Amino acid sequence: MFLKKYHLYILILFSGILLISLQSCVEPYSINIDSGTSIILIEGNITDLPEPQTITLSRSNLGKYKSTDKVTSITFDSASRKPLINAKVEVIVNGKETFSLNEVADGTYQLPDGFIGKVGNSYQLRFKTSEGAQYESNAEIMVKGPDIKKAYDNFNQKGIYDPVRYEYTATNDVYIDYDDPVSDKNFYKWDWVLWEEQYWCATCQQGYYVLYDLGNRSYGECIQDPTLNTYNFFDYPCMDQAWDIFYSTKINISSDIFTNGQSQKGKLIAQIPLNQSNACLVALRQNSITTGAYRYYKILQDQTQNTGTLADSPPAPTAGNVKNINNPDENTFGYFSASSVSVLKYYMNRQNTTGGRFNGLFLSINKRIPNLPVGNYPHSSATCVPSKYRTCSKPLGWP
Repeated sequence: MFLKKYHLYILILFSGILLISLQSCVEPYSINIDSGTSIILIEGNITDLPEPQTITLSRSNLGKYKSTDKVTSITFDSASRKPLINAKVEVIVNGKETFSLNEVADGTYQLPDGFIGKVGNSYQLRFKTSEGAQYESNAEIMVKGPDIKKAYDNFNQKGIYDPVRYEYTATNDVYIDYDDPVSDKNFYKWDWVLWEEQYWCATCQQGYYVLYDLGNRSYGECIQDPTLNTYNFFDYPCMDQAWDIFYSTKINISSDIFTNGQSQKGKLIAQIPLNQSNACLVALRQNSITTGAYRYYKILQDQTQNTGTLADSPPAPTAGNVKNINNPDENTFGYFSASSVSVLKYYMNRQNTTGGRFNGLFLSINKRIPNLPVGNYPHSSATCVPSKYRTCSKPLGWP
């Protein structure tokens, strides 16, 4: 199976750094945290889309410090990050209607099927840990925003620079047009979801793949083989169609303080790496966020993307809107939000690109050529296993 490393970063601002917000400076947070302290991380956003509405809770210990005269970075001990299980999680709508969430995976809590956010409603998160600690967020009011009018892309041979490899990755740069409303103050956050065709569905290290027939479904796993070299990898093509799913990580926000009521053209929303020459599908998401959410992401953006200290994955923020009811001095990280979302599915045939490899996604991810099993092994292909990062069903919007 594919192995991935995740690192979380917190960058704490000292008073000497200026952060620009809508009308004034965003005040930095003063935080006192001892190394090794266990911190609760919150991720959750209620939307007005017919999609699963989930809240993710986890806990991680702080690791080491790295300081300059202006910025201190605190690295979470990624190995210590654990899902916060068996919590009682609720979302309160308009201060009176309570919805309980079910734990659908360790640390992931989901609202009832069919729950969809509504513009004008307020949403507040509350949860109680198995140890009895109680937390709640500020109430977030969902605000309406404009729709994405259209999308288009350009091929960029020098799209994303890798400072480790000292090289550029070619990208399809995707832009959108939209009309900012005249009467309202609007705050935006953009993200995207990408579907790429994947030809390879399983990798076994020092072992081989076995498929079991369970009647109405199949189940596959890697069986250890001590006769093989420890660093031997066997790769198995998919039995059926499969798509790998990728999510944006860069913070992309804006306010209309200087552009209120104006048509916006050519807003860069995504840089999609040329992982292969195959066509792909990207869902462009334009979130209309609250003032509080904008300030939070603005601080986070200024502390990471503008300082050059962001490494592999999105950092955890310096502060959020969730507090311990009985101990408000406890530091938690994350932001519970509610946003109206405009989605545009954009299919890219990549005919404007050069240098991409057909069915090259495996090579792009793993930095090696697939290695087919050699010998008398029972199976030569693998079943597709759906997850957050893979689907076995054709994505909506795929031709």
